[in-house]
Amino acid sequence: MPTAEGLVKPKPVGLTLSDLHGYGELMEWGHELANDLANYKAGLVPWSDVHAGVLISGPPGVGKTIFARALANTCDVPLVYGSVSKWLEAGHLDDAIKATRASFNEAKINAPAILFIDEIDTIGSRGGRDRHDVYFGFIIATLLELLGGFEPRQGVVVVGACNFPNQLDSAIRRAGRLDRHIEVGFPDAKARQSILTFHSGITLDVGEVEQFDLATDGLSGADIELLVKDAKRSARRQSEKVSGRHIISKLRPMSALPDEYIRALAVHEAGHAIVGFELGHGNVTGMKISSYRINAENRVLGYVEYEHAGAQRKTRTHYENAIAVCLGGIAAEIEVFGSFGDGGRDQVVLT
Repeated sequence: MPTAEGLVKPKPVGLTLSDLHGYGELMEWGHELANDLANYKAGLVPWSDVHAGVLISGPPGVGKTIFARALANTCDVPLVYGSVSKWLEAGHLDDAIKATRASFNEAKINAPAILFIDEIDTIGSRGGRDRHDVYFGFIIATLLELLGGFEPRQGVVVVGACNFPNQLDSAIRRAGRLDRHIEVGFPDAKARQSILTFHSGITLDVGEVEQFDLATDGLSGADIELLVKDAKRSARRQSEKVSGRHIISKLRPMSALPDEYIRALAVHEAGHAIVGFELGHGNVTGMKISSYRINAENRVLGYVEYEHAGAQRKTRTHYENAIAVCLGGIAAEIEVFGSFGDGGRDQVVLT
């Protein structure tokens, strides 16, 4: 029987790692774990060969819990949800320790399984001397024993999630416990589009994609999910099927830039790219020109990306070339228009 703190059995059809985007290294780790667990269940590898502990850190809303659900479905194993705040709700030390052990026991009974421990950083670290520190010290000691004590946690993969990994007791991240630490940041443009498609089932057209990418920069997956919910609500009120128009209507207000302004931006960025190429500053890997500006917001409207040249001596010539590349945009404007403007914010990016 599922409980608020217990077993969540994976659905035959549900969210998997293939549905997620923007998790970087964590996605690779998840697929490797799925392969290892499949081999373990088939008797091809011992449990000692399975990497059974990982710490995921990142700001709220980046999808740490969603990842755990998708991971369990991909691995075809049960997911047991544990939360430090839930463990501590019991209040008394004995009850909190029992709640902690109960989560691990639930996972052991249903092994192989994944135990997801949310808010693990709120458990703090040892070393203080007041009564609260002593209380948490006993909880941490219990957690350390369960993570990698005398009795091995055969068949239990532990995924810890937190916002502030530096607040964790160092022993929790010792080898054999949560010894792999992977940070998850806000999704990039491609990942945000994929998250939108997953939650809405729609694909934006070219013009809508540009507006969406611009307005959602810095948003989390949870933010985009909320945006989709608002768009669906608007569509229902209009008795319409949700579309790109409804999504765009929920974005921050923005204005289309005039064609002549966009041309000036393009000339400016081309100047950076040409000078950089001629000076051997690095291979141009991308150039972006925005067609829109978010109202009442001052941000970069164009940029050129260069492939990083790697380790090299920073000589006088290096810095002179870097200055020349920066001035290349102004030089291009003067060459084409006879003057240069100060309104085109741009950026040179090394990748």
